[in-house]
Parts: sequence; structure tokens; C-alpha cells
Amino acid sequence: MKGRRILLAEDNRVNQIVATRMAEKMGHSVVVAGNGHLALLLLATQPFDLVLMDVQMPEMDGLSAARKIRESEESTLFHLPMREGDKTATVGRPNIRKEATATDMPTFSGGSGTSL
Repeated sequence: MKGRRILLAEDNRVNQIVATRMAEKMGHSVVVAGNGHLALLLLATQPFDLVLMDVQMPEMDGLSAARKIRESEESTLFHLPMREGDKTATVGRPNIRKEATATDMPTFSGGSGTSL
């Protein structure tokens, strides 16, 4: 699907550039948040179709932000699609993978065949 509005919650500048360029090449627009707090502020003020969330970020990590997003959805019918964007953070760390799954945030591994 073309033309999605994506919130990228990522603190690493190189990852921000790469993910943004990939998404824009697919016809999507991207807004970058450098931490979980900023991601929550942006979600409160702007509509998004998808969130790509880094797990390890300063100030507020992606799992904490994802839990807050899911808590805010409890009283609504809306369920924002989220993908955990830092696959390497979960390798060999089953607790992080379990927490990401519990927040309905599966791993987004990217790649040339990836569909956003």
C-alpha cells in the first residue's frame, strides 16, 4: 500500500536516514522521533498509519512507549500497527522479544522485499 504516514521512533541518525529513504522510495512519508517521549508527543498531535519503533532508545525505550500506546487504545476501537525495528536488540534476549510480542509489536526486519 502506497502513501502511508509512518512514525519512525529511532535514536540512531544513520538508521533514521536509511529507514526514511527506504520508506520514501516506497512512496511513504516519514516523521522521525529520537526517543519514546517524542514519539508519544507526535502521536498525540498527528495521525500516523504505522509506527516503526526502536527498542533501545534514551529517555524512554520503545517497549515502554509501545505499552503506553496500547494503554491509550484500551478505551477505543483503534489499534495502531507497530513494528519493532531493532531486530538485533532482541537476538539472544527472549524477554525483549516476549515484551514486544505482548505489546503486539512484531519485529520488522526490512530487506528488499519488505512491504510497509
